[in-house]
Amino acid sequence: MTNRVVDYCWFAVRFIGLGYLAVWPFATANPLGLTRLCRPEALPWRLLCHWPQLVHLTPGLHLIGLLCAGLLAGHLALRLAARIKRARAARANAERALTLRVPAALTRTPPFEAPLPKVKPRSEFGLRSGPRRRGDSGVSSSATKPVTHVEQD
Repeated sequence: MTNRVVDYCWFAVRFIGLGYLAVWPFATANPLGLTRLCRPEALPWRLLCHWPQLVHLTPGLHLIGLLCAGLLAGHLALRLAARIKRARAARANAERALTLRVPAALTRTPPFEAPLPKVKPRSEFGLRSGPRRRGDSGVSSSATKPVTHVEQD
């Protein structure tokens, strides 16, 4: 039962944190903190300096939203760190398994060897290079000839 309650609480924290991050630009008068860059002649700066505050939140809601957004950021950072740790452990396990299967003598690079000489490719298929006689089946001479007809008494 406690696992379910903890799961529901974490869902609520993540939901509130994401919701606050979505509402935050509309709930503050200066969301990006650019008031020190305000100049009256530049249009984009004037828009950023005089941002319309469409949603009014109480300080308590701002505090809860910031707390949930911070917990969400921490949770995502911990999940990223755990994912990186699992990937490193899996890579180390794979390398360890590879070294157990392959002896160390085989993993060393062999010394340089000269390339093999070029050989002329075969001009015909088969093991014999002599001319074929008519009716030769290619079977060795110790084999019996196939029976073509059966003699009847």
